[in-house]
Amino acid sequence: AKHRKAWAYFLNRLSTNLLSLKVVDSNGNPVQGTVNISSITHSKGEKEFRTNKEGYFFKVLEPGSYQVDVTLLDGKTKNSVTVQMNGAQSRTVVVK
Repeated sequence: AKHRKAWAYFLNRLSTNLLSLKVVDSNGNPVQGTVNISSITHSKGEKEFRTNKEGYFFKVLEPGSYQVDVTLLDGKTKNSVTVQMNGAQSRTVVVK
């Protein structure tokens, strides 16, 4: 009960501002890589964003427009995508 207000806020954020990214190769198979989001800088030694083994990456964002770039583990760059988060729903983006 003590943390109910915080959990309600967290769950609401997940349901309205969640970017779900799936990275696949040209055959539709999932691939791993690093994810760069235009307005998020890593200036304090934070680890870079990475997809999981199934090619998924999840991040709660504020409403706005974001440039998302993906670099595969072999160094190849995937297509950049612009994502508009409007605060009303989750966005799922497939990067090929």
